[in-house]
Amino acid sequence: TSGKSGLHVYVPISNKYPYEQTKSFAEVMAKLMVSKYPTKVTTEWRTSKRKGKVFFDYNQNARGKTIASVFSLRPTPTATVSMPVSWKKLDSIVPTEYTILSAPKIIRTKDAWQNILSDKQDIREIISKATKFKEY
Repeated sequence: TSGKSGLHVYVPISNKYPYEQTKSFAEVMAKLMVSKYPTKVTTEWRTSKRKGKVFFDYNQNARGKTIASVFSLRPTPTATVSMPVSWKKLDSIVPTEYTILSAPKIIRTKDAWQNILSDKQDIREIISKATKFKEY
């Protein structure tokens, strides 16, 4: 989770790709998702034009950009925390349910971030699978 209402998607990439290629990969994935799901996904910067859609911010994949990393405490009234969650849990969580009060217990129980770097992905395989993916 982002620690607010959104999600950050981390994809550990195989070390065989240079920075520019991984940056381009994020843009290709964004454009692919917008073309497949134009009523659900957008890359539109203006919030007024993206109501009801998922904002795919591929521009965050640039040198010098900052992000709220995992376990980051966010400046919100309930002191929300950016928490790693698996894809399987996305349907059963609310990103803002992770707070400074609930996060420590969850982290002690299971750290979903623990193995994030052990399963490096191949950009070509991801794009190939994404172009074949069909919505249910």
